Amino acid sequence: MGKITDRLRFWQRPNGPVWHARVERERGAIGRFNDAVERKLAGQVPIKVVHDLQVAFDELLTNVVMHAQQAAGSIEVELQHDRGKVTATIRYLADEFDPTIWREESLSMTVATSRIGGLGIALVRRLMDEFGYEYVDGHNVLKLVKRC
Repeated sequence: MGKITDRLRFWQRPNGPVWHARVERERGAIGRFNDAVERKLAGQVPIKVVHDLQVAFDELLTNVVMHAQQAAGSIEVELQHDRGKVTATIRYLADEFDPTIWREESLSMTVATSRIGGLGIALVRRLMDEFGYEYVDGHNVLKLVKRC
């Protein structure tokens, strides 16, 4: 099972169960996290919803691991399935960076003609029903919502 599943905790909140994970700032941890997401949501939501979330997590967590300035500590992720939607919150300590204002590139562009960084965020926007950002107490906080 890997480091990621050893740190997973599950508890009840007023609006339904919340799954909390701590993802280390290394590429391999992202894959382990996405495997854990698939196991957690299996049978609860359509597989397309799981796959869309995994793509969004891969894009956003990779951006944090590879590009976050003045980053420290692990990446905190909360996942909640309630009332026909999955809500995810990604929180990490680093310099402020709002990916929701990043200029969207056309997904019809080829990889060869696109600039680095444009397609991943555009893909997240297209896959998620909501994609929000705030900067709170030195932490970047991303919110993703995917309807089931």
